[in-house]
Amino acid sequence: MTPPRALLFIDMLGVRSRWQRGGREEAEVAFKDFRNLVAGALRGTRVSEVSYGIIETDAFAATCADAIVAVELARRIYQMAFRQTAHNNSRRYWFRGVILPRTSEADLRRPGRFGKPLSQVELAHYDRDLFDAIAIEKSGIKGMRLLVAKSLVTQDVSKRFSLDLEYLHLNRFKTLRNCHYGPQVDGTYLDFLWMVTDGEKERREMELLMSTRFRLSAKDPEEFAQAAATQLVFLEADAIIGSMLSRLKSEHARKDRQALHRGGAA
Repeated sequence: MTPPRALLFIDMLGVRSRWQRGGREEAEVAFKDFRNLVAGALRGTRVSEVSYGIIETDAFAATCADAIVAVELARRIYQMAFRQTAHNNSRRYWFRGVILPRTSEADLRRPGRFGKPLSQVELAHYDRDLFDAIAIEKSGIKGMRLLVAKSLVTQDVSKRFSLDLEYLHLNRFKTLRNCHYGPQVDGTYLDFLWMVTDGEKERREMELLMSTRFRLSAKDPEEFAQAAATQLVFLEADAIIGSMLSRLKSEHARKDRQALHRGGAA
């Protein structure tokens, strides 16, 4: 069975603060960086994977072949934005994204006009799937999070993004205990732990970047609120992995004792 298509929507947070702080110049730098991040993440994808995309200043939407393509694309954008902090602390960008089923065949955005005598005024019509994605992203969720519709998280999707620690497997799609879910998403959407990389060294690097960004955000109340909410996601992910590693350590110690006991008996 062919997996359903997915719609990815990502919004850049904190644009209002940039306008207030640096005016048009700072906002334009942010929009350009956003476009470059999206372009970098899209490199290597095929038309069969991302059939259509649109960027409007501080937001990006794309129709993807399936949830795996959408999650992988979003993860690349998020991680690239974080790693950019290591090279330029003044360009800290925070995103929030949603992935949901692409149910409509209509264009994501269609041009239109008023009828006469107002035909000089153009209209932009958004598809219902894009409206739903925007509504969910604006529903009060805080922090740099990526929400994925439960209906898209099949066994194949979960397995594709599983973190394997020996015989234990971490499902990166989680309902987080300490993060807010509004009524529009509670029970129907999961958080994707985009910051959890496969290698331990890379995970520690991401945690260090999070600490740096959290500290640097303290001068801007709006950014600090997003950073604090994002820190909660990092801490919960770290607690989950820590519990798994502790279990493995205990199991290794038990096997070592058993081996020692067998050796002594011999």
